[in-house]
Amino acid sequence: MNNDFSNYTSCRTVAKFGFKRAIGLTYAYTIIFILYAIVRSSSVILNQLHNEKTLLPTLFANGFSIVISSLSIATLVAIFSALLGMFTALVIYWVIKVLSQFDISSINPIVIGFVICLIINLSLQGILFSITGFLWVASSPAAYWFWIGIPSVMHVLEGGRWATRFTVQHHIEQQQI
Repeated sequence: MNNDFSNYTSCRTVAKFGFKRAIGLTYAYTIIFILYAIVRSSSVILNQLHNEKTLLPTLFANGFSIVISSLSIATLVAIFSALLGMFTALVIYWVIKVLSQFDISSINPIVIGFVICLIINLSLQGILFSITGFLWVASSPAAYWFWIGIPSVMHVLEGGRWATRFTVQHHIEQQQI
């Protein structure tokens, strides 16, 4: 992936950047989950299964089924993630561009990215709650953190990184003018 920000003058390039990074984060989270799920389920299998002939095939089938199902779900989720990444990158980029018209040297760009991503995440969670009427945090904290909490934290942290990069790029563009 090209991390050179010298061509970030178009919305298309910024959206493409957000698209790629969001898909990358989706699959990174999926790989972490796959490793966790295989280790956890394999430990249960090792404690329960005492037949040495079927142990290795069972562990292999367990790992294979976790990988296939996780990657399938991740591919479906990656579509939404990519759209969210494009939207987030564009919002951060334009906010940085608008704020650069003023003296914002005292504001850390990481904070700008964090705040934008936090607003986006809280809005999406509010929409999810209003559609479903189901409050994930109260009902099932583990499910909330798996499906919404950890990806939201990743989104907010990545937004801070994006804001920093876009700010640096904007300063470079201003010096070239």
